Amino acid sequence: MVIIMKKSTAISIRVDGDLKEKSEKIMAEFGLNMTTTVNMLLRQIVREQAIPLSLTANPDAKLKDDLIFAQLERMAGYKGLSGDEMANRLDVLIAEAGNDAQ
Repeated sequence: MVIIMKKSTAISIRVDGDLKEKSEKIMAEFGLNMTTTVNMLLRQIVREQAIPLSLTANPDAKLKDDLIFAQLERMAGYKGLSGDEMANRLDVLIAEAGNDAQ
């Protein structure tokens, strides 16, 4: 699937510096930057006509949701990492989540 961007618009937001730094490190692990990640989020909002966030007090449930989201994005054709690289990273995250739950 090829997405052709018609006209780009700059968005300026304020976030906590520590939050930005930590989130950029995580995005980099998936081969993403802030612009790509925000564009993925906005495309998903438009495609699903919903805000794809879950609010939970259970960190294990949140991790599971995040892993499912990452897997769905990979299945939808995300090309930042090869399928094998992404699957390996998901396997590691799932294994770590399982170890944390024990």
